[in-house]
Amino acid sequence: SAFETKAHQEQFGINVFRVLVVTTTPGRMEAMQAACQEYLGHVRPGLFLFAHRDIFDHAKPAAYPFEDHTGREVVLV
Repeated sequence: SAFETKAHQEQFGINVFRVLVVTTTPGRMEAMQAACQEYLGHVRPGLFLFAHRDIFDHAKPAAYPFEDHTGREVVLV
C-alpha cells in the first residue's frame, strides 16, 4: 500500500525502497517467499527481499545476496 500510494516519496523523498526480511530458517524463508508470491505477486520483484539467519552475514548486510519472492538473488551493493 505504501509503495502504491508513493508514501515513501512524500514522507522521505526517496524513489525506491526495499523491505529486507531475515528470518529463522531456510524453510521459513521459503514459506514467506511463497506467501509473498501468492498475496503480493503483483508487486514488482525486488521490493521484498529474503534471507535466513543461518547464513546471513551480520557484518556486511548490504553485500549479502538476498532472494526476492521468485528466488532470484539480489545484492544491494
